[in-house]
Amino acid sequence: MAATTTTKPNFGSTAFPAVAWSSTFAWEAVAAGLVLRIDKLFAVDAAAREQKLDHAQRHQLRQQESAPLLDPLREALKAARNNSLPASSTANLHYS
Repeated sequence: MAATTTTKPNFGSTAFPAVAWSSTFAWEAVAAGLVLRIDKLFAVDAAAREQKLDHAQRHQLRQQESAPLLDPLREALKAARNNSLPASSTANLHYS
């Protein structure tokens, strides 16, 4: 297996701090995890459409499949907010 290397982009004469570079990748990993959680919610609705469920059946499916996904998603969103810079838009989000 060949070793792969990652190089930081060259932003011209502007120095790009390594700490900002690594935190960008960390945030991208967090965001990707959040998107995967949200994708699971969309998958439940896609299954309901595919099965051509009526309103009551969709509600039941959401209660069974989506409801258990919501609390972990809410906690992940809160963790992302709490680990963001205070002035960032993410830090100023409020999830109920």
